Amino acid sequence: MARRGNSEGSIYQRSDGYWVAAVSTSGKRRVVYAKTRREVAEKLAALQQAASTGTLVGASRLTVKDFMQQWLDAASLTCKPSTLYGYRVVVRCHLVPEVGALALQKLAAQHIVRLYQAKRQQGLSPRRVQIIHAVLHRALTEAVRWRLVPRNVADDVKPPRQEHQEPRIWSLDEVRAFVNTAQSSADRYAPALVLALALGLRESELLGLRWDSLSTEQGTITVDRALTWVGGVPTWGTPKSRAGRRVLPLPQPAREALARLREQQDQDRFKAGHDWQPTEGRIVTSRVGTVPTPNRLKDTLDRLCARAAVPRLTVHQLRHQCASLLFAAGADIKQVQHFLGHSRASVTLDVYMHLLNATSGEMARRLDQMLG
Repeated sequence: MARRGNSEGSIYQRSDGYWVAAVSTSGKRRVVYAKTRREVAEKLAALQQAASTGTLVGASRLTVKDFMQQWLDAASLTCKPSTLYGYRVVVRCHLVPEVGALALQKLAAQHIVRLYQAKRQQGLSPRRVQIIHAVLHRALTEAVRWRLVPRNVADDVKPPRQEHQEPRIWSLDEVRAFVNTAQSSADRYAPALVLALALGLRESELLGLRWDSLSTEQGTITVDRALTWVGGVPTWGTPKSRAGRRVLPLPQPAREALARLREQQDQDRFKAGHDWQPTEGRIVTSRVGTVPTPNRLKDTLDRLCARAAVPRLTVHQLRHQCASLLFAAGADIKQVQHFLGHSRASVTLDVYMHLLNATSGEMARRLDQMLG
């Protein structure tokens, strides 16, 4: 009788009725079990297919917790500090407490479903659970690439659906009321918020603006750095994507805001004296040159909205407001994509499709005119 070749496999039935399939590959014997001959034959075929394509995964007792730590260590080499910090928070607060003790190779769709159900019962929004799903899926994608698991089981689970909400935007009259209020306000960060509105900046981009990125001759400013708070520490980075690095024209309200910020910073430096901290050339600073915390900007924006009698927006929603003004001024998708620094036009469309048909004859004016 001819001897079986490597990876051919064999099937037999045990005395207790279970069927067993065994295959030897790369000097190792792999065994699978099933209640029927058909089931075990299917498992054997899957093993042989994995062996032939080089995707066969060896047995491992590595837990989800230990794998996540390995993944985070690897991610630290390629991720921005703010992104890595977000990953660590999700892993520490949500993944490890729920599924960390499981063997990575035993993690199944049912475990992930129960994880998402538990998070919803704890009061997390669908969006927050989607973030957990995104982090878990990305980590398991690496586990597949490292051949720790044969496939990404997160592919089998859908996170809770989030109802799409169109960004809240002001009318033109409300925009003018806010800008007028901010321009006449003595609030420290009022000029910075006008700048965020006029240029559609992310909060990290606003904090990362530097004076050497400003060209008064060209009337432009370059957005090429970002400053985020990571674990209570301001951390330099780059914009969200390559497209986030952009050169923006300065409408008149932005120029006025920059002039106020320059004057304000000069006065602060003089008053602070020896207490003045190195600014690294930043445009938006506290009274002593340090980086303002997000709450400082939020509190100022809340006060300005109340004084202007307009609906309250977040700092990020000022970015949406800028997009609405650009569309109203007659800009097309590609122009708005560049202005906001989106990596793809499809992102711009997904967020702002509802604005494309909202323009009118009155609104189709230049951005300067609308903000002035």
